[in-house]
Amino acid sequence: MIRNDFEIYLNCENPEVVKKYFDLYPFLAGVTTNPAMISRLGRTDYFNILKEIREVIGNKKLFAQVISHDYNEIIEEAMLIRRAGGENTIVKIPAMEFGIKAIHTLTEMGIRTLGTLVCSTIQGVMAIQAGAEFVVPFYFHMKDAGLDPVSVTRELVEYTKVSGTGKVISAAHRTLEEFGECIGLGVHGLTLNPDFITMGMLNDTAVKNLNFFTESWEKVFGSGTKIIDLAK
Repeated sequence: MIRNDFEIYLNCENPEVVKKYFDLYPFLAGVTTNPAMISRLGRTDYFNILKEIREVIGNKKLFAQVISHDYNEIIEEAMLIRRAGGENTIVKIPAMEFGIKAIHTLTEMGIRTLGTLVCSTIQGVMAIQAGAEFVVPFYFHMKDAGLDPVSVTRELVEYTKVSGTGKVISAAHRTLEEFGECIGLGVHGLTLNPDFITMGMLNDTAVKNLNFFTESWEKVFGSGTKIIDLAK
C-alpha cells in the first residue's frame, strides 16, 4: 500500500527563521515548538509569538506545548494556546500520568492533542488511547538514556496499524542516519531543526559535485556564464 500521509514539520520557535524555511520548503506541513525553544527568544509576549508563526504558515499545523503539570491548569493553558494559535493548532501535552487525563478531556472538548516526551511504548499507547492524534518518540534522548528508540518507535507504529488510531511523529534526531532509520520504521512524520535540514541538504559530497559541474562548464563557456546568457 502506498502511503501518502507522511509529513515533515519544522522544529522552530523563531518566526523569522520559520519564514525563511517555509519559503525554501513550501511543502512543510507545519511547525513544532516547545517551552525550552520559546525561551530561547528571550521574549515574554508568548501569545504574539504563536500568532506571528501562524501568520507565516497560514493554515498549516502549529504544535505548541503546555508548561503546567496540573490537570486543571493544563486544560486552561491548552485553551489559551488554541485561541492564540488558531484552529489548526495542536496542543502538545507530556504523555505522563498528569497529562493523560488532560489529553482525554481536551479530546472530548474537540481540541486536538499530541502526546510528547514519549520515551516508552506504554506512554505512546496510553496517549493514543486517551485520544491524542499524534505521539512523539524522543529519539536521541532515548539513546542517551540507554533505551532502545528503534523498538519503541517500531512498536508504536505497529500499534497505530492495529488500533487504527494515532500517528507517530519522530523527533530529536542528531544524524542523517537516524533520520533515515525513522523513515524505515514507518513513522507518519518527522520534526527537523532548521540547521539539521541545511546540514543534510548542503552535505559535503553534494557541494563538491556541484562545484565540479560549475567548474567544468565555465572552462568552456566562461566564468559566470549561465544557460540563460546563451539565449541572448
